[in-house]
Amino acid sequence: MQQLILEHWNFYSPKTTHQIVVPDGCRDLIFLTDRNGQQEIKITEIDTCAYGVESTAGDHYEGFRFRPDCVIDEDKLFHYLNASQLTPDHPTLLSIIHDTVRVETQLAETMQSLRLADSLTQASQELGVSVRTLERLVKSKTGKSPLFWLRLLRMRRTASTLLACEHLSLTEVALDNGYCDQSHMSREFQHWLGITPAALCSNVHWQQAFGEGYD
Repeated sequence: MQQLILEHWNFYSPKTTHQIVVPDGCRDLIFLTDRNGQQEIKITEIDTCAYGVESTAGDHYEGFRFRPDCVIDEDKLFHYLNASQLTPDHPTLLSIIHDTVRVETQLAETMQSLRLADSLTQASQELGVSVRTLERLVKSKTGKSPLFWLRLLRMRRTASTLLACEHLSLTEVALDNGYCDQSHMSREFQHWLGITPAALCSNVHWQQAFGEGYD
């Protein structure tokens, strides 16, 4: 079992803002405190598409991000949170998170293979297991199919290539990242983001949104 490494983040909204959230496979434990001091605690689900978030002036978000290879005991975590009325700076919070969230080595290795693969067959061969075994492991641990993860991680890998290598043509990027052609890549971007690869390259707000995710 690998060590859990937490990403702790803060966001304060001095004015009403609109932010783009792009799917990255992560989940977050979020503490939202509004300008009146009212607190809400939630654990996000795995996003299946991009969406916008409206923040009101004075809202303060503080959270902990869990990578796709984390397994969360939600019932146990919420029991602790609700019983103790915890805040993000409570001295026992980190201990509670480490007691209820774990990174499994097998799942981490599987996610890494899916991140780099162009097909489930390629990923299963890299791991030395059957596609069926791969499907059972990933579905049982994440609630999502390996195909879901393959498509999501490939889209994010492709987006990183697009943003880092401006000299490459869209066709080159598509083929280099395992898509059949440029049209296939565009359909996948529309599915996950609602925009085309060309729109991603030309829109600074979308580029900033990708800069805030996990890869």
